[in-house]
Amino acid sequence: MLETQLAAATVSIVLSILNKMSEGTLNEAGSQLYQFLEQNLQGIFKLDRAKEDPELLEAVILNAAKEDQSLKNDLEKYVLNYQKEEQNQVIQNNQYGANVTMSIEK
Repeated sequence: MLETQLAAATVSIVLSILNKMSEGTLNEAGSQLYQFLEQNLQGIFKLDRAKEDPELLEAVILNAAKEDQSLKNDLEKYVLNYQKEEQNQVIQNNQYGANVTMSIEK
């Protein structure tokens, strides 16, 4: 995944994670991604400010991913895991008769 795509996807997911945290519906993959970002962006960006300045978060993630290949690889794994878990949740909801309309960006 290109760094720009990874950064954009991560910001979108962080915004979703923040909403799910406030609703109490955060899944395991979201929790793991959030903790990974908190640890790796410590002192650079506070994730709870993502709603206020998503562009800055995207720039911070983009810069970090370009500078640190290991961080980029790990972040990509967390993002893909989160997306997979979300897709599985949509499939499960549909199997049990829930009316769910969801757009999943890649």
